[in-house]
Amino acid sequence: MIYDEPFLSVCLSVDYPTKPGVLRNAFLQMRSGEIMGLVGQSGSGKSTIALSILRLLSLKDGKATGSAYLCGHDLMRMKERQMRAKFHCILSGRGACSGYQLLWK
Repeated sequence: MIYDEPFLSVCLSVDYPTKPGVLRNAFLQMRSGEIMGLVGQSGSGKSTIALSILRLLSLKDGKATGSAYLCGHDLMRMKERQMRAKFHCILSGRGACSGYQLLWK
C-alpha cells in the first residue's frame, strides 16, 4: 500500500479587524518531496497564509479559521508547546527575495 496522505494540506479563511474576509477558503496541498512557492503582489496574502499555518497570525491581530494539517497533525488544534517542539520556520531575506522555510522534526 502506498502512503498517499499529503505532507501539507491547508484550507484557511482569515479576517483582520479592519479587513474582514481578507482570505476565504485559501487551499493548498503538497506531497512529500514537493517544493512550493507562493507568488503574488504585495498584499495578496502570502505572509498571511504562512503566519496562519504557523499560528502566528494573532501577532498581527488576525484570526484564521479552517484546517491546516502537516504530516497528518492538525496544526489548528495542536498545543503551542507541541508546535514549538515539532515545527520551525526560518525567515529569510528582505523585500523581493524574502521567504519562509518550514521545517518539521
